[in-house]
Amino acid sequence: MTLDSMKFYIVVPRAATNYVTNPTPYLATTGYTASVGTIALTDDVSRRGPGCIEVTPTTALSGVYFGTVDVVNNQDYAFSVDVKGETGKAMRIRVEDAGATHTYETEFTATGNWQRVSVEFTAEETADDYRLYVLRDATTGTNVFYVDGFQFEDNEETTFFSGDTQGFDTGRLEFGWNGTPRASTSFRTANTYAGGVLVDIEDYAYKIITAYGLGAGNYQQLLTPLISGGSYYQGFIRKERNWSLLLQYHKSKTGSLQSDRYNVLKNVMPVGQEMVVRYQGLDSDGDEATEPIDIICVPQPSHQNTPDNPLNQRDILNFTIPSGVLDGAYKEGVELGTSESIANANRIIQQDLETGQWSDVGGGTNGNVYAIVESPNGDVYIGGAFTLAGGVANTAYVARWDGTNWHPLETGLNNTCHTLAFAPNGDLYAGGQFTSASGVANTSRIARWDGAAWSALGTGLNNWCEVLTLAPNGDLYAGGSFTLASGVANTSRIARWDGTNWHALGTGLNNTCFALAFAPNGDLYAGGFFTEAGGAPAGYIAKWDGTSWSVLGAGFNSSCFVITFSLDGDLYAGGEFTLAGGSTANRIAKWNNTSWSALGTGLNDVCRTLIFTSNGSLYAGGDFSQAGDIYTLDGVALWRAGAWRPLTVDLPGTPSVFDIMVHHSRMFLGYITTGTAIANDITNLTVSSKVNAFPSVYINGPGVLQSVTNYTSGKQIQFNGLTLLAGETLKMVLDPINLSITTDWRGDVGRYVIPGSDRGNFYLQPGANSIGVFMPSGTTAATKAYIEYTPRFDGIEGALHE
Repeated sequence: MTLDSMKFYIVVPRAATNYVTNPTPYLATTGYTASVGTIALTDDVSRRGPGCIEVTPTTALSGVYFGTVDVVNNQDYAFSVDVKGETGKAMRIRVEDAGATHTYETEFTATGNWQRVSVEFTAEETADDYRLYVLRDATTGTNVFYVDGFQFEDNEETTFFSGDTQGFDTGRLEFGWNGTPRASTSFRTANTYAGGVLVDIEDYAYKIITAYGLGAGNYQQLLTPLISGGSYYQGFIRKERNWSLLLQYHKSKTGSLQSDRYNVLKNVMPVGQEMVVRYQGLDSDGDEATEPIDIICVPQPSHQNTPDNPLNQRDILNFTIPSGVLDGAYKEGVELGTSESIANANRIIQQDLETGQWSDVGGGTNGNVYAIVESPNGDVYIGGAFTLAGGVANTAYVARWDGTNWHPLETGLNNTCHTLAFAPNGDLYAGGQFTSASGVANTSRIARWDGAAWSALGTGLNNWCEVLTLAPNGDLYAGGSFTLASGVANTSRIARWDGTNWHALGTGLNNTCFALAFAPNGDLYAGGFFTEAGGAPAGYIAKWDGTSWSVLGAGFNSSCFVITFSLDGDLYAGGEFTLAGGSTANRIAKWNNTSWSALGTGLNDVCRTLIFTSNGSLYAGGDFSQAGDIYTLDGVALWRAGAWRPLTVDLPGTPSVFDIMVHHSRMFLGYITTGTAIANDITNLTVSSKVNAFPSVYINGPGVLQSVTNYTSGKQIQFNGLTLLAGETLKMVLDPINLSITTDWRGDVGRYVIPGSDRGNFYLQPGANSIGVFMPSGTTAATKAYIEYTPRFDGIEGALHE
């Protein structure tokens, strides 16, 4: 299909009623009936929203009709509809009474693309039994076709609308339903420039000579000069753009050059609202060669000089596009899932962070998982109280996951593994309660795995090892409840292994060490049950600078179980404490090398694990069910942009989360319960838009809504305590210029949105998008979720049919 000509129409406001009560049938086929063939809902293709009707012809004239609608004698009517049919096949739309006494129809040839087809007529009777048909002669084939956007209105055809259509002015009603949404007629007022009659500019101008400014958009590249020379590229921003139409006027068009100019100008005068100029590219047969484009713009001064020639004149219409992009005159979308069950989520579960998909890990384990680490080659190793991982033999207390299967490390360990750590050379260190690693001598509570065999570190430890960490120079540090490491004096609860021998850190600690972490400057921080470090008072946390121990302010009022460092070097600690430095800090706190501070109102129960991601987000795990004011479903939450957020999974039972591993595109959770997890359901959406598009999301209750996430763009909107009732519909309009989150019962529900959510910047990227909706409870068969968007283009070339 080759572009042969370009048509431009001014959308002139016109009040209208759409008498089709279900004009965008993505929820149900209510009002529609198969004519000979069969019909069904589909979201494989769409034109006016998240789905449409798929028609399967059988014999003769097969298709679908909507009915009935009323007509009044001598009244003019227009029926228009979107049709996507098999290329080259004859089709028709028809308005007909039930007895087929009066028939009005338009025949057309399908192009394989969406076409807007209409028929206009004057009623010859008053009746209430008229039907609106779309038909195909099935003798030429029975391939399916699609229909959407039914509109039946008085007088001439206008642009499509329904009660869900968005206007330009949020301060007044421009579109709406005359009754129950999607089950009543809808209206468009005369006050909106977002819809109306299409006035062909060439009905008045002799011709449009050319269009300027509708190619590649106007944008600004953001570059920051570097002192060393050159610049650092930061990205770009789209800017408003100007565009123009060069018109040729000729007296013979309607008899008066001045009246032609006036008929154009009166429709592009400033009115305090944006206006729409519709673009449609056509081929040599007059069929659509492009998608229709709505150029949402504001008029600029045009035709300011009167003609100096009464016969011919050229003049320019000028406009500005505030957004800088061109909008499709249609919508696309799909139905979204609301939750997914993950069977065999036994004590360990994983998430693909790029797609958002949660899944089990080879059936999980038969005992608690306490430690998860990733090896240099990407394999994942776990330790815990299990004796089998995925049912594989010899996976007692430690096992390797290669992404598909579980593998043993020789015959495993003889008791619980609490901690794992990888050295730079790829050696794995394990610590715990075990006294033997695959029968190797002196592997008591600590051992090394080189990828092929276990080996001892001296004669081991005399009691449990709870934590291992590697120093920048490769030395291994161990903490736990032991009082001797290989018999070396003063190795009480903490010790250093240099690859050959164990060493003391002063006189050690006076009680169990649960946490170890190195600061960026090489200092070692320890946390645990202890109240003394090196014989001096220490409130459950202390620092070792390589020579001596020191305290961190007043420390905590109870045990510390985990320590980690942020990307900017601040220390974060979690545990049982409720005070840090004498101030309230419930189970989690931050130390900035001078003082302690809380993270919001903290957690309502024990924090056992903390981990920072490469983008600066902090994951916390433990026994808690609430982080700040947010209910987390499980003992895991995310701290980002100064606010707590729940994850998109509900683990089985009431779990304690003991470890979280996040690396690159994967996250693993280790916990203590078994069964089925409930996670967000992922829908893969291919967006035809050539630039970022801002969608609308519709969710029909009942159910508890927790989040809507685009894992491709990384944008997420999370809710706290939003329970949709049966029959209640949530509507999220995520265009930042016309943003709203409402339900048809409660009105605005923005108060349920968790701070830090991306509700002002939630977008769909061109191409593939992974969209996840999470409704973990309260859903029924009536619960449905949909997403729709208006495709956007940088220039009119992007709308060409391929």
